[in-house]
This record gives sequence, structure tokens and C-alpha cells, in this order.
Amino acid sequence: MAQKHKQTTTGTITCTSRARSGRSVVTTGFLALAFGAFACDDGGINPEAATFAQHINLGQGPTQSVVGQYRQFRATGVDSLGRPAGGTATWSSSNPDVAIVSETGLVQAIAPGTANIEARVLGAKASSPITVVPWELPAASTDPVASVTIVPAELTLPVQGVWRAAAVVRDAKERLLTTRPVTWTIAEDSIASINTVGLVTGIANGSATLKATAEGVTATVPLNVAASASVVSSWPNLPADYTPIADEPFSTLKPFWKFLWNDASDGAFVGDAASPASPGSVLQIRYPSGFPGGSAPATLNFAMGGVSRAFVGVWWKASTGWQGHSSNVNKIMFLFPPTGFGDMYLAAFGPTGGPYELRAVVQFNGFELRDKLVPNADSGRVSIGEWHRIEWLVEYNSPGKADGVVRWWLDGKLVGNYTDVRFPPAPLENLKISPTWGGLGDAKTKTDFFWYDHAFVARK
Repeated sequence: MAQKHKQTTTGTITCTSRARSGRSVVTTGFLALAFGAFACDDGGINPEAATFAQHINLGQGPTQSVVGQYRQFRATGVDSLGRPAGGTATWSSSNPDVAIVSETGLVQAIAPGTANIEARVLGAKASSPITVVPWELPAASTDPVASVTIVPAELTLPVQGVWRAAAVVRDAKERLLTTRPVTWTIAEDSIASINTVGLVTGIANGSATLKATAEGVTATVPLNVAASASVVSSWPNLPADYTPIADEPFSTLKPFWKFLWNDASDGAFVGDAASPASPGSVLQIRYPSGFPGGSAPATLNFAMGGVSRAFVGVWWKASTGWQGHSSNVNKIMFLFPPTGFGDMYLAAFGPTGGPYELRAVVQFNGFELRDKLVPNADSGRVSIGEWHRIEWLVEYNSPGKADGVVRWWLDGKLVGNYTDVRFPPAPLENLKISPTWGGLGDAKTKTDFFWYDHAFVARK
């Protein structure tokens, strides 16, 4: 068996006090850790009783972390009179194969097991246990099929044209069931044919009905074949092995899309014959004059069903003369895992009047230390008042490794490419078109708009 070594680093901790004579001496006191309690003991130089700077309840047992997760430990102490003091601390881990700690008390979980995180200062010491568990995504649902949705909701092909339809199968909790067998049929087989994986081929002009069935649950969509039709992929960077789960033209809401809030009716489907992807209707988000920073006028949510590899495409435009927020943040859309793990979003960053650039921001609690992922492949320059095609690829990391992927494109050009991202062990559940303005503070001095034309979501 390999010999275990203790990992040690030095930082700052509070564990000193000032004696009545005015001399700075070490006192008998306590250190409170964010994830445990530290007891400082200098051998009784100051016999007065000490107090906690803050109380930590240890009744729930040791701190638990997931492999790859970061946790910030903080040691805070006061002297016997309740006054804060300072000193230099040495942080250490009893088992660096399981968890390591920086000189500032930042702990990283390395491998399953247990360790003690310890701080020492001027002879005083204290420790807190940490338990590290494996990074694992939840097991696939075994519940029965509750719904089947076909993507796209309507299909038009030319004669001899080919398109792959997708069946989105879910349980009653809206979780994706990706391994359930699907049977495809087209009754009007003289108009079009379909194979076992949903590949549709146009045969002759006419109309037909495309049907998908899983465990007795059925969905149908209309199919039209016309010699003058054309089939063009709207998302040039969609990986070939991804399967669509949403194709929303923003005319009427399809299954699993809904407004989470829209109290002032600032989110609406409006006509736009010049929209680039699905002419006739777009999603409009209105920011009325006086609208405060830090929120969105409306939020439209798509239930993704739990995916760890996702592709999102959307056409987006900001109104001419857009008033930026003083924080430089103008959020466009979010991806959310379950509550408690944080989120990630795309935003146009820049001051009022520009220039604006498209950035990705990751806010996964305890996993990814970076905040803004800035453009590293192209400028990502956004033109206000013009339509832009945005594509966004997210692929979770391998268990315990920093090899997750975040890529985004603007008008077909790769803007950002990061292949070292850490994600939480919980899949993405929701896409939220929740265009939050800012940062806190500020108020709109005029009415502004965001518009969205078509939204597409695929998974692997």
C-alpha cells in the first residue's frame, strides 16, 4: 500500500486577541468553519472564556462533496471579549488523495473517501471532516411511457426529399425515455415512406399523416409532399448524432413549453413576415419604460427532461437603440439543472451603444470556478437591430474530470470553445428564455424589445 502523505498550505486565519496590557497574544478561543467547527487552544495563555464568531451545527454529520466539486472553507475566530483578530494559518488535508486544500481554504474533492481538513495557527489547531462520493448522473427512468411528441410538429418535403423525424418519449414526470422502442408508420404509403428510425422520404405530391407509437401511446403530425418544397437545415453546427426534442416556431406553444410568468403580458407571439426562420410569428419580450434591472419581463420555459448533452439553436434580435444595463449584462437564455446547482446562460455583454459580444456564463455552485467564458475563437460581435442565429452546445464532463464542453456560435461562426468545464452531477432540466436585464439597479428610460424566431433543442 502506498504511504499516505499530509498536504499542507499556508493562509490567513483569525485566532489572536489583545491582552489587557495592550500586547497581542494568543488566546484560548474557537474557530468556526463554514462546514465544521474549529477549536483553537494555545495552552491557556488567556484563561478567559472565548465565544464563537458564528455557530455551526455539526448534528448533520460530516460535509459531503462530489468528486470534482470545490468547497470554500472559512475559519473565523474572536478573542474572549468577542473581538475579531488576525493571524497566519496553515491549512492541510489528512488525505490529499481524497481532498486537497489551498492556502485560502478552498477544498477540491479528488476521489471517493474521507479526509480531515485542518487549520493551525500559533500552536492552535482545528479540523473538519469531509466525505467525497462519486460523480454520477441519475439512473434512467423506468416509469412507463406517458407521452409521445413528434419533432417537427409539421413536415413538408419535396418529392424524393429525405428528413429524419424524431419521437420524444417521456414519462409522467416529463423525464426523457431515450431507450424505449418507437414504431413509425405512414398509412398513405403512396405519398411517403418511413423506415424504422424515422427517416421519411417523399414519393409523390400529396398529404399524409406521420404516426409514432411507444408502449401503446401514439402521436401524429401532418406530412406534406410537394415538388416545389425544399429542405434546408437551419442549424449548421448541429452534431449529426444528436436527436431533436423541440422545434418551436413561436406561433402556438407546443407540448412542454409554457410561460412561467408573464403577469404584465410583456411576452407575446406577434407577427413578423420578415423573420428569418419561421416567417409569420415570433416571440416578443417587451421591456417597458421604467422596467427595473435584475429581472425579465416574462419567462418562457421548455422542459428538457434531463439531458447531459444538449444543442440549442435560436434566432434573436434586440431592438434598435437598445439601452444596455450598467452591469454590461443583457441575458438572452438560460440552461438549468435541478434547483440548488446553479445555472448557465448566454448574454450580450457591453455598454449602452455597444460594442456588444456574445458570452457564456457558468454559475454551477461548487463545480466551475470561472464565471464568464469569454469569446476565444471569434469576436462574437453582436449587431443591435439585426437578426442573429445563435447555436449553443453543452456536453457534460466525464465523472470527476474537467473535460466538459461549452461551445457557441454566432451566425455560423464559432465564438467560444471550452473543453475543460466542470458540470454538476445533475442533468439539464430546463431551457428558459428569461431575458434578464442586468445586474441589479437601473431602470429602462424607454421601451425596448427582444425578439426570438424559432427555438430548436436536440440531445444525445
